[in-house]
Amino acid sequence: MLALRPNDLNFKQNTLRIDESYDHQYPNDLETKNPASRRTMPMFGMTRQLLLKYSDRDPNERIYGKVHGATLGLWLTKLLKDNDLPRMTLHELRHTFITRCHEKVIDELIIQKWVGHAKGSRMTKVVYTHINNETELKSIELLNASNY
Repeated sequence: MLALRPNDLNFKQNTLRIDESYDHQYPNDLETKNPASRRTMPMFGMTRQLLLKYSDRDPNERIYGKVHGATLGLWLTKLLKDNDLPRMTLHELRHTFITRCHEKVIDELIIQKWVGHAKGSRMTKVVYTHINNETELKSIELLNASNY
């Protein structure tokens, strides 16, 4: 997210391209973690709304300038606190996104593509997907409806 530039945003196709990484400690090292990390993913509705305001900026300048990852974490903490929501980290939001994709039965290969995991990676499901009580209860209801 920190490396996003306006020219990475395609509002006609509703996609965003991730092909760089940014860390303030290594500002000249823009390589992503691995080849799978370089990807094009859908720009979902709310994301599109938030990013539209950056569409007229210099296409080669980073949207968030030279913001530190820690600063993003502080922004998230304030946002959650101001809205009386439970504390959570940016990385936990990644886990939540992947879990919600699984709950909506989105194909594993698509999820892997969107989040930059290698095709066939067990990490997506094993590490990033979590079962919540509601999902478990729905599974119990499915079996009970089948008279098991």
